Amino acid sequence: MKPVAEQALAIVEAVPLAVPWTVAQLCGWLEQATGKRVDVAPWPLTPAAAPQPAACLVHPGRLIVRFDGRRSPRHRLQQVMHELAHLIGDDPALLRWGRTESDSLAHISHRGTMATATELRAEMVGTGLAVSSRDIADLAAAGPFRSPLRPGAHRVRTLAVLWRALTEVVPDVRLGNADSPLDQGVAEHRMRVEIEDAVVALSTQLEPPPRTGDPHGWARALTDAVDRYRRAVPATASGAHWSWPGDEQHVLAIARAWKHLHCTASAPQPR
Repeated sequence: MKPVAEQALAIVEAVPLAVPWTVAQLCGWLEQATGKRVDVAPWPLTPAAAPQPAACLVHPGRLIVRFDGRRSPRHRLQQVMHELAHLIGDDPALLRWGRTESDSLAHISHRGTMATATELRAEMVGTGLAVSSRDIADLAAAGPFRSPLRPGAHRVRTLAVLWRALTEVVPDVRLGNADSPLDQGVAEHRMRVEIEDAVVALSTQLEPPPRTGDPHGWARALTDAVDRYRRAVPATASGAHWSWPGDEQHVLAIARAWKHLHCTASAPQPR
């Protein structure tokens, strides 16, 4: 059997759509391939509800994908692609454009930890689908923190210190090693998704800053949350803080503030 990474790459490359494509185009292909309507929508959640993992359900005549709509645009995309990856990867006949017996897949799958080969493959395929979509290219241009984009390698270096610190505390969110020599777009996508997954895991210890637009306030709040998490301090927050920035440039600013806070604090002081 091929390694999981090779299986995932083969599945992504077999999708018969021109890159970059939209989520609507991918769903249209799935509808044509399966003869079922694809229903993608957020869970009906209140702001105070606990974090809800994405899920897919195969129904007679319908493929249902649900996700937590309170997350950042990039993370919502990864949730959806992970669940669509289950539908594509668990039913290889889709890739041959055949009518499938996917009613036999009538089950619910949840995006969670990468503890099984099936979940690992779905997250890898979902990542490949996400970075192949037109949606990714549009994310960095939005929001009040927008600025001329630096090259991808620079953004990866900026995110790396924060990503490494958070995923060392919450290692279950890591899909391999995003700071190894990967395609820069894939590396940046994984770092951003895994940072947000780690923030969710820390959310019962996290009190967002009074001014959520303050990157340095976020860096201090995350530092405090990591410290409490490591010391297994009883939860201090509800875990329903969905104010993690969706603005791609704002997250870069938080990563720079984290690096400044921690690298400056640990740098040798002149005598």
